[in-house]
Amino acid sequence: MRYQHEYRGLGFPWIRPDYRTDAVAGDTPCTTTLPVMCAVADVPKPTWWTSQWPAWSGKKLRASYAVPGTSLTSRAAADRVCKSRFGENARMAEAHENGTDGSGYLGQGNPMTMWVSIDDQRANPWNTTTGRALTWAVAANETNSDYVRVMTWKGRGAHYGDTLVTNKLPVLCFHRTGESEPPGLHAYYPAETNSWSRGDYAASREVVGASLISLASANAVCSAQFGTGWRMAEFHDAWGWYAWGATKNLGRAWVANDQTNANPWD
Repeated sequence: MRYQHEYRGLGFPWIRPDYRTDAVAGDTPCTTTLPVMCAVADVPKPTWWTSQWPAWSGKKLRASYAVPGTSLTSRAAADRVCKSRFGENARMAEAHENGTDGSGYLGQGNPMTMWVSIDDQRANPWNTTTGRALTWAVAANETNSDYVRVMTWKGRGAHYGDTLVTNKLPVLCFHRTGESEPPGLHAYYPAETNSWSRGDYAASREVVGASLISLASANAVCSAQFGTGWRMAEFHDAWGWYAWGATKNLGRAWVANDQTNANPWD
């Protein structure tokens, strides 16, 4: 079973079903490669969060490297993916964390961040002056569609970088297709700050930022994994700060369900 990720700001992601989630029969072929959503640590509920929905999961949440569902032969195997990436206390997140009802929950952290280039600033892994580089996050998946919104998530990251290049993250990859903007995309997000990129987004395998010694090397990560025409996404591929694009699975991750047989292993 898969859930999607939506960034709610201030480091609090909303993990919830998407329009294809099927908690009973499963929704995604197990041959699909997705990250595992991992519960990394217990965290207290913020005092300012008083709403009953989304409920509070009580967990710091991170997404692992992507794995095919067929490799998750048991809950223990899925937990091992999380432990190998985030430490011994990590495990696969479950749809009903902290007694929630399966309709989604808030957590702490930002599970899905990726390296992104910027042409007019020294905030890339290969030319940073601060030891940090720019990353973008998955902000939302559009309701009832395969469109994703990606965004700058740390205030001055575009100028000085926001993430140490010693970290291991995917590259946000982009393929310009020229696809026309779908109707109704800006029902909730204004077009002037959330422009259409006319292309597809995907996340590469994880790489250490410092290994991206040039834009060409970063582009090569994308083209090697996704094919000709794919390259590292750039800050200005759309308006900047926020961008919409087409996607198949960016922003989605494997999540366990203890109450049904909708897991890769059963």
